[in-house]
Amino acid sequence: MIIPKDGVLSTAVCQVKPFEGFAPTLLAPKSQALAITLFDQNDDGRPDIAIGNDFATPDMYWQQRGNGWAAAEPFRATSHSTMGFDQGDIDNQGHDALFASDMKPYDTSVASLARWQPMMRAMWSPPVPGDRQIVENVLQVRGADGQLLNQAYDRGVDATGWSWSGVFGDLDNDGWLDLYVVNGMIESELFGYLPGGELVEQNQALRNDHTGRFVRTPAWGLGSTRSGRGMAMADLDGDGDLDIVVNNLSTPAQLFENQLCSGTSLEVELRWPASMNTRALGATLIVHTNAGDYQRSVRASAGYLSGASARQHFGLARGTLLRQLEIRWPDGAVSAIDSPEPATLLIVTRP
Repeated sequence: MIIPKDGVLSTAVCQVKPFEGFAPTLLAPKSQALAITLFDQNDDGRPDIAIGNDFATPDMYWQQRGNGWAAAEPFRATSHSTMGFDQGDIDNQGHDALFASDMKPYDTSVASLARWQPMMRAMWSPPVPGDRQIVENVLQVRGADGQLLNQAYDRGVDATGWSWSGVFGDLDNDGWLDLYVVNGMIESELFGYLPGGELVEQNQALRNDHTGRFVRTPAWGLGSTRSGRGMAMADLDGDGDLDIVVNNLSTPAQLFENQLCSGTSLEVELRWPASMNTRALGATLIVHTNAGDYQRSVRASAGYLSGASARQHFGLARGTLLRQLEIRWPDGAVSAIDSPEPATLLIVTRP
């Protein structure tokens, strides 16, 4: 993303050219971009660009066509004010779903709706014919026919409050990706009728029920009300499970140490020292097991204004047998490691 002299935000992609550095290509003359991710929209095996825009500006998508980029509209529904993106294989079927965070109350009690309705009225605008935007989280899932459809409501992730970062990770080491969303808002104009101009909400932890649907799980103790913004998951203490760091607004950051103590894991870190992409961003890893295949992609960011660990974590339920780790490098090369040991960290250097 670049800022021209007139101060209007625009969107560009920068590609590395040998001996020339970065060469920008303008994709859109203006935007309200808060989120970006590389997501294979048309299932051709190549990463495409998704831009999440705020303030009702429609999200933008480009697909790789030859040596360039072509604008696309791959989704029937998109979030209205996209705060962040993340993606993950929530069904363990070999296809990532794309999650976009937005604003919708998870609590439909009279008291909760009374807090939300004045703000929603203030932000309301007349519908535009053909507008695909909806004011809730969106989860784009690829069906058997290859088409991507929003299944956020059916999967239980459409409403997580005034949401910012939403990130997938196997928090309970059972082999299925869970979802954690941080939320809350402080704005004197929008919430002048609330104490301190603040909408106080609990962050939402959602457990995957082994069918790709998600269940709110307050027992995990992640329901902070400190108005989270940025968030990252990683095994910070080296014990094989994912811990969480949350960057809160106007209050100290929080570190949540994972003590769920279930299952085990395999962690993999890729190295590509001979390239400019030393962490192999864009690589895909697949762990083949007796319980199915688990897929991860190496990315630099996730959620809202947040980085992502290049080290990949695969939660494993008790009794899972590892048959092979398959690595698809960004340049198309493939490596394989047979029978990796669970409860280990593998550091794999590109041959």
